[in-house]
Amino acid sequence: MGWRLPTIQELSSLVDPSVGPPGPTLPVGHPFQNLIAGGYFSASTHPQFPTWVLVVDFYNGVVINGTKDGKGFVWCVRGGQGVDPQ
Repeated sequence: MGWRLPTIQELSSLVDPSVGPPGPTLPVGHPFQNLIAGGYFSASTHPQFPTWVLVVDFYNGVVINGTKDGKGFVWCVRGGQGVDPQ
């Protein structure tokens, strides 16, 4: 209980723009393990297309679109409200 998908703001805040492909585009010395350099779903829907979600691609650190029924990875967070102003 208490686990949720992060908002796009929360998930993209983990990206270190100085780390290039092939990623993962996280800061050196990060504490995370078993991270795949690929697309991770957020809880944020696309502002113009409600069947799409926003995804952070940790291969190159960019935000991309994904479909809600598509394949990808999830990185759950715990606690907080996950407010996603759009």
